[in-house]
Amino acid sequence: MTLSRLLLACSLALPACACTRETTIADHDGKALVDALAAAQSGTGPHRIILARHGSYVLTSPSETGLLLPSITGELTIEGNGAEIRSYADGAIALLEIGREGNVTLRDLALAEGTDGAIRNFGVLHLISTRVQDSTGNRSSSIVLNHGKLLMEDSTVAFNSLDGDERDSGMVLNYGDLLVDNARVQDNVISHGVNGVLNLGRGRIEGDASSMLVRRAGP
Repeated sequence: MTLSRLLLACSLALPACACTRETTIADHDGKALVDALAAAQSGTGPHRIILARHGSYVLTSPSETGLLLPSITGELTIEGNGAEIRSYADGAIALLEIGREGNVTLRDLALAEGTDGAIRNFGVLHLISTRVQDSTGNRSSSIVLNHGKLLMEDSTVAFNSLDGDERDSGMVLNYGDLLVDNARVQDNVISHGVNGVLNLGRGRIEGDASSMLVRRAGP
C-alpha cells in the first residue's frame, strides 16, 4: 500500500467534521502559539494552526513540566510555512508530546533545541517536510520517540546529539508503528546506541534509505 493510500484510509477512518478551528499566528508571537496549542485538546474538534512564512518562534520557558509546548490530545494540523519553533528554556526540556488520543500533522516546520530529546509520540503523528534539529539528549533514549503511529514523509532528523545511556537508544526509537517515506536521519552524533532508526516495533522504509542506519534489536 502506498503512503498516499494509507493516509486516505486513515482519514476515512476518522469521524467526519466540517468545523475546523483555524488560527493564524503572527511571527515571533510565542504566547499565541502556546495558547493555540493548549486549545487543541480532545473533544474540541479539529484545529489548524497557520504560522508566519519563514517565521521564528523562540520560547524561553516550558509550558508543562519537561515540555516546551503543551501536550496535544486532540486533532491538530500545523502549517509551518517554513517557520521554526526553537527552545531557549533552561533545564531538561522536550519540545512536543502527542498523547494517546492525539492526531497531529506537522507540515513544513522546524523544531529545534530540545534538551531532553525533541518529540514523544503516543498517538498519531505525521511529519511532512519537517525538520527535527539541534536537539540533545543527555538522559534520553532518543531524539524522536514513538509509542504510537508515526509517519515521516520527506522529513529530516539532523544535527542532533544523544548520549544514549539507555539499553535501547536511537535517534529515532520506535516501539509502535513507523512508516518512513523518503525521510533522512543523518549528520547526528550518538555516544551509545543506533545513529539512525532503532525499530523495536513495526516499521517500514519506503524510498531512499541510504542516508540512515536502520536496525531492529534482537533476533
